[in-house]
Amino acid sequence: MLSLFILIILFLPACKSLTEDEVHKWAQGNLEELNDYHLKGKLKIRDIDHDKLREYEIEERFLNPDKLRVDIFSENIEDQQIFITEKEEVSIFHMGLQEHYKIPRGELPNKLSFLFYEVIEVLANEETDVEVEQKDSNYLLTVNYNQKGIQYFQLELDNGLKPVKLKLYREVDRPPYAEVKYKKATLDKSTVTVDDFDEKLLKMAFKSHFKPSCQLQTFDKEDFSELSISFEPYLPKTTDYDLKSTHVCEVTNWVSMGFLKGNDTKENIILIQNKLDDDKSEFKSISELHDYEYIKYEEQELLYLDDKNFNMVTWMQTSQLRLIIISPKGLDKILEFVSSIK
Repeated sequence: MLSLFILIILFLPACKSLTEDEVHKWAQGNLEELNDYHLKGKLKIRDIDHDKLREYEIEERFLNPDKLRVDIFSENIEDQQIFITEKEEVSIFHMGLQEHYKIPRGELPNKLSFLFYEVIEVLANEETDVEVEQKDSNYLLTVNYNQKGIQYFQLELDNGLKPVKLKLYREVDRPPYAEVKYKKATLDKSTVTVDDFDEKLLKMAFKSHFKPSCQLQTFDKEDFSELSISFEPYLPKTTDYDLKSTHVCEVTNWVSMGFLKGNDTKENIILIQNKLDDDKSEFKSISELHDYEYIKYEEQELLYLDDKNFNMVTWMQTSQLRLIIISPKGLDKILEFVSSIK
């Protein structure tokens, strides 16, 4: 039997109306039955005087029952921040400062106030007064909030009840202090997995000294033909690990692939591929940054770094293509992975 909130979604496009009671039931249904969502959009934040406007890219992921992740970044990858909430704790990763720390969720009164999930929680409360307006073929929901420095907020939904825009206001008759315009909303499609919240994997990536200086894009394996890079990425020939994510910096010819063994987040490997501008001279300068150990494996000269948080091997696959493998599982696992790259 179809649940009530699914019936509402199916019925609304035809009737072109939405009541306050239906909003509450839709939000309650999402809290009870939504397995996951993945949102992408643009975030605009104004300063307290409404003079300066800062713009960011934003991604929000949710996995039932209590995992939330928000990525906020600008064109400068050093500005990237990642927030991961689980129950009442928030882990914060700051790329530019190379910091990772945890605080209670209650100590972030405004940082996470634009979460779609928190908006759903407010709308699910039947005591919340919701003003519903028709906006072309969309629905505009206005709620007097008066919490966390927010006087009211507006959520715009399309006729399939997917988020289009969220605006947060500190004052009446003033521009919104924060606005999220969603360009992609994927709800309940099982596109979010537990490895999206793996803190150990994030720590490894943040501590890596091989970061591209540009905004990253995400590609599926089937879309590799669309990459605007000057080399064809290697795909390891292994049946033990599955490719879970691919991040690409087209400007610097940089590709990072995340692999997972089954659903075991402890069995993860990152493969980075980067075409260098100056043959091996740039690789030599990188090798001098740390106390690497030289290893010869299958006629390939490797540089090996044993860090307390991860193990890393890097080498020149061709005269200009540098490969890096990062894993928390030790050198043996990495060498097995090296063998699968031909």
